[in-house]
Amino acid sequence: MDFENYIGQNFKEVSNEIDSYIIENNDFELELNEGLEERYFVKSESGSFKMILDKNRNIQTIFLFPLEDSFFLMKGYNVDMGRTGVRNKLGNPDKVGEPFVSPILGSTGGFDRYDRNVVYHFEYEDAEQKRIKKITLMSKETAP
Repeated sequence: MDFENYIGQNFKEVSNEIDSYIIENNDFELELNEGLEERYFVKSESGSFKMILDKNRNIQTIFLFPLEDSFFLMKGYNVDMGRTGVRNKLGNPDKVGEPFVSPILGSTGGFDRYDRNVVYHFEYEDAEQKRIKKITLMSKETAP
């Protein structure tokens, strides 16, 4: 699947390319917290990705998780690439987060962020940064 090109697209236009998924609305959350923008959430039944859609169902953010074979659905990426593999492929990142330990969140492996046509955010599993935990794709407008 060509996830990078899905950012900004209406989910209806690309949904036929996606095998099996569940779509949810945050109506319950809207009732509890006034002022929240209406959003939809799409998740694959395999657990390989999640998407956040805006009220018009345009794709804003995609979270990619590794499959059982350690590959991501985004072609060319696997968990064992780690920080070195990502940087060999994409060059120096625009933003870097180093590993740290939080009393609340525990240990985190840091991240690399690349601001291109789409924002790529690679989260690493541990302090050695030898494994990718999650890849997040975002539009420039929604990236923090």
